[in-house]
Amino acid sequence: DSTPPQGVSDDAKAVYKALTQGEMHIDDIVRATNMKMNTVLSSLTELEIFGAVEQMPGKKYKLI
Repeated sequence: DSTPPQGVSDDAKAVYKALTQGEMHIDDIVRATNMKMNTVLSSLTELEIFGAVEQMPGKKYKLI
């Protein structure tokens, strides 16, 4: 499913959309979203709390 969880921020939605392409390194997410690192990190944390994203070894993330 390529729909972000209800109630997440617009920044988290942008990160979620980038991750629909597959597992990505944090630096690639920053480039794909054109957002600052701290914004991406807080969005990833938000998505993890919602149970939508999982951190993988090597600072990579993927949708659950």
